[in-house]
Amino acid sequence: METVKNCICGICSNRCIMDVSVDADGTILSARPARRPEFKGCSRPCVRGSAAPSYEYRADRLTTPLRRIGQRGDGEFLPITWDEALDEISQRLLAVRERSGADAVSFFSGYSKWYRPMLHRLAASFGSVNYGTESSSCHHAAVLAAMCDTGCLSAPDYKNAGVLLSFARSRLPMPAKDAHTRGMKIIAIDPSASRDIRGYADLHLRPRPGTDAALAHAIARLLILRGVPDKDYIRDHVRGYEEYKDYVNLFTPQEAERITGVPASQITAAADMIAENLPLSVYDGFSGTVHHRNGVQTFRAWDALNAVTGCYGRPGGTQAAARLLPDAFPPC
Repeated sequence: METVKNCICGICSNRCIMDVSVDADGTILSARPARRPEFKGCSRPCVRGSAAPSYEYRADRLTTPLRRIGQRGDGEFLPITWDEALDEISQRLLAVRERSGADAVSFFSGYSKWYRPMLHRLAASFGSVNYGTESSSCHHAAVLAAMCDTGCLSAPDYKNAGVLLSFARSRLPMPAKDAHTRGMKIIAIDPSASRDIRGYADLHLRPRPGTDAALAHAIARLLILRGVPDKDYIRDHVRGYEEYKDYVNLFTPQEAERITGVPASQITAAADMIAENLPLSVYDGFSGTVHHRNGVQTFRAWDALNAVTGCYGRPGGTQAAARLLPDAFPPC
């Protein structure tokens, strides 16, 4: 007998809600986005989540540990039991720690993400500071920037925002689309032109990959020249504003166009749209931008617009994620 169960996809940290059909033995038959009205607006699974049955049951998936018996690269392996594998791994790890110290071992994980908290605890229990994941070259640039700027990750206040600046995001969440319907403006910063961007962005700027920071500085310069900065907010909450103002003054629209390829007229239009539609919320993209060497500073450049406009932590601005999305960002 087939039964439909509601669950959360565990492949990544988006926590997409799914309807999963299972037979009497609990075998997954199919997986699809949850259809219930109460889940409207929740994240929808990508092709990886929808392919859960093949992900779980594909014939060539490893189901038992293998010990290499030939030379590395020969492809010769011998199946062994889980107890044998755990004993051997434990002995080797302890031997390295005894010989060279715990920090000589690095714990690294790729996908999926559901088990990462356990791996992180293992690394800590073992005594090694060397824990990393594929997010170390992705999401964690955003985390580092957030820790430097505000001490925590942030999220847009879609319900009250007047303008949303979305960068390095090809997909827009349903709350952003709903807010656009009620009148919120959307500025998309992304080289690609996805369906969401084409359908919802009031202004689409397409910088050369790796040049986003220059674009952010140019917009900030124009906002400062237009008198947008909230002087009281900056006095009470911002450090280094005068130095920042001197630095971004180097990025005229023409200089930013030379660096980014975005026409100066579009850069000016973006600054005008922000100035005329405050409060500003910034929607950061956790992929793409952060793969560049200047990923952390690029995030900080966009986040600085929150400070320039006095919108961080205020209704309609960018808010501490814990206030809007409890537990939205699990350990990576």
